[in-house]
Amino acid sequence: MLKFIEERLSAFKTCFSRSATYHWFVVVIIGLMTRTDFLGVTSIIRCLFLNAGRYESLIHFFRSDSCTTKKLKETWYRLVRQDNRLYKLNGRNLLIGDGTKQSKEGRYMPGVKKLHQESENSAKPEYFFGHMFGGIGAVICQNSNFFCIPLDISIQDGLKETSSWMQGDESNASSHVVQMIRNSYGVASTLGSSYLVLDRYFLSVPALTELDQLNPLGPSVDIITRAKNSCTAYHMPNANPLHNVDAQEKKERPSS
Repeated sequence: MLKFIEERLSAFKTCFSRSATYHWFVVVIIGLMTRTDFLGVTSIIRCLFLNAGRYESLIHFFRSDSCTTKKLKETWYRLVRQDNRLYKLNGRNLLIGDGTKQSKEGRYMPGVKKLHQESENSAKPEYFFGHMFGGIGAVICQNSNFFCIPLDISIQDGLKETSSWMQGDESNASSHVVQMIRNSYGVASTLGSSYLVLDRYFLSVPALTELDQLNPLGPSVDIITRAKNSCTAYHMPNANPLHNVDAQEKKERPSS
């Protein structure tokens, strides 16, 4: 197991322009794997028995400019692509996407906003403050058992203001469903053409429009989802409205 972890972490070494930052990256990943609580940087220091004075160094790691999350994601996608257990459906990868909401106590944290709780549970409040996450994973098959390996997760709501800050990502200002489509296309750009399984919440005009704009640019992504109760099937009208009127008149005119 240790050899396997070392091989996977070594693949990320080229993502960092400074070796010290890469070493802190290894420390952080091992800390996240072995921690027993969820208290952020404090949990990493506690589980690895690090000197408390290293707290500031860990904080600076997450703000380092020697690496970007884009490079880390692309490297992770390539590692997953090399796994022969990726499940194929009609020759395409099968991706799964969904959103989740996590409550937060800090009202002034970036990305925290008032969210509505759809779950029908009396123990949960109808509204709460928190983060809206969107995640995408790939389906893998092992001995006829299916699992989902995570590929991408990000905050996808409440960042419209922070996107205008210096070095901000303008894509964060897009809606939750549009960002989900963009992230799935980013995964498909490395893994290849894929199917994306979503619930019917994501079946909207902005999502389908974004999909039509991205698919001609590279590997295609097709959505598999249930239709909403409000969906209506229709045929596109003829470009010449007069032609439609003449055809209707001929149909209603009695034969002599």
